Amino acid sequence: MKSFLDEVAQEIISSKHPFEQIKIIVPSRRATLFLKNALAAQIDQPQFAPEIVSIESFVEELSGLEKIAHINLLYEFYEIYQKHTPEKEQDGFDAFLGWASIVLADFNEMDAHLVDAKVFFEYQASLYEIQEWAQEESSTPLINNHLNFWKRLPLLYERLNDQLYNQQKGMLGMLFREAVANLEHYTQGTEKQHFFVGFNALNKSESQIIQEFVSQEAGRVIWDIDRCFFEDDIHSAGKFIRKYYEQWGLISGEEKPIFKDELLPV
Repeated sequence: MKSFLDEVAQEIISSKHPFEQIKIIVPSRRATLFLKNALAAQIDQPQFAPEIVSIESFVEELSGLEKIAHINLLYEFYEIYQKHTPEKEQDGFDAFLGWASIVLADFNEMDAHLVDAKVFFEYQASLYEIQEWAQEESSTPLINNHLNFWKRLPLLYERLNDQLYNQQKGMLGMLFREAVANLEHYTQGTEKQHFFVGFNALNKSESQIIQEFVSQEAGRVIWDIDRCFFEDDIHSAGKFIRKYYEQWGLISGEEKPIFKDELLPV
């Protein structure tokens, strides 16, 4: 029985698109090497391989921004935190490191899932205000500083994004948000056929990117799932892809796809 990547390679070779007109997007940089090897094993004469990139590299290209290294991001964030936080409420750098990565991860998730930042931060601040009101009699300077921090967080998020954007850099979530904003411009300027290979659970940005390419007939997606997992309505391994077939406008209402071994093409 052929492996998933062997089937993918065969599908791409038989697509009749010249390799120079193909771009393949995979979930990780490591996957690019394995897919190149699978393609090479099925090509009987020397030729240049199609372009194969990770989703991270692809959103860098779409966004026009460079992903910033995490250590550099921490220093950028600390600089902004110091500038916009009263000195008496500031944590030292060691204490800052204890919570900064968690906050930055939340920023990342928020951007990658295209969450409305204003609504999100207003909700969080209101939640903490309610909690403080419920504990008003036991309110302490520490609690007050914590609430002030949550009220200040939208400004820190905005200033950090502005500072990174001015440097043409960004966190991965920021790259995703900017990539979605640039989708129409990119799809109008490319003649390549895009294959999205090996994806399963998508963030909202990835979902919109793939849907745009498929709807413009500039891309196909080959899901990483076996037939039995997709057809089993209660199996968790097929949960996300079943949801896409129910909700995506371009494929909703269609019959369940016909599988070729492990492949699930759109």
